[in-house]
Amino acid sequence: MCCRCGLLAVSVDDDDNGFRAHPADGVGLASMRVRVTRVIATRWEHEHQFLGGRGLSRLGGFPVNKPVRLIIADDHTMFLHGLAAALAAGTELTVVGHARDGPSLMLLVERERPDVVLTDLDMPAVDGTSAIFGITGAYPDIPVLVLSMHSGDEQVLGAIRAGACGYLLKGAGRDEIVQAVLVVAAGGTVFGSVVGRRFGGQSRPLLH
Repeated sequence: MCCRCGLLAVSVDDDDNGFRAHPADGVGLASMRVRVTRVIATRWEHEHQFLGGRGLSRLGGFPVNKPVRLIIADDHTMFLHGLAAALAAGTELTVVGHARDGPSLMLLVERERPDVVLTDLDMPAVDGTSAIFGITGAYPDIPVLVLSMHSGDEQVLGAIRAGACGYLLKGAGRDEIVQAVLVVAAGGTVFGSVVGRRFGGQSRPLLH
């Protein structure tokens, strides 16, 4: 793993000696994406360069050619149902379930195995960050996108370290949220411009 010209490059070689993996990390390319995301979060924390004022949206290269199956989690009932209705109004997404707390979210993910999880951080019983860690640990192939009112260091870094593939603020419009869901479903990462401006206004993104 190395960084060249602002790009994080990962190479994988097989030395024919096998490997040992921690059970919580999982194996395979999907799990590798989660671990690389956590490495990036650590580097961000050290250098404090957060996406610039433009935000970041990068497609991972895997085309989405059918409606994305989405689970939504938020502890505010009216917001939850309004968001679900708005996102389901088009043809891009299919909302297959929603939850109001962390335990319900994790059970729903286990049952439905969605393409993407869209979650708030402030939830009772088990908060969103802990739920993200549980989901990405058990199902590393299911990307998690955060939609939160918080843009502080602790919340953003905590979500990324837990394995979130993207972070938007609740001021985002429907089209921005839909596009973000499609990007993470395709293996990409999305971080909104407001989050980028919150972290120092650097012009050079660390993710490509």
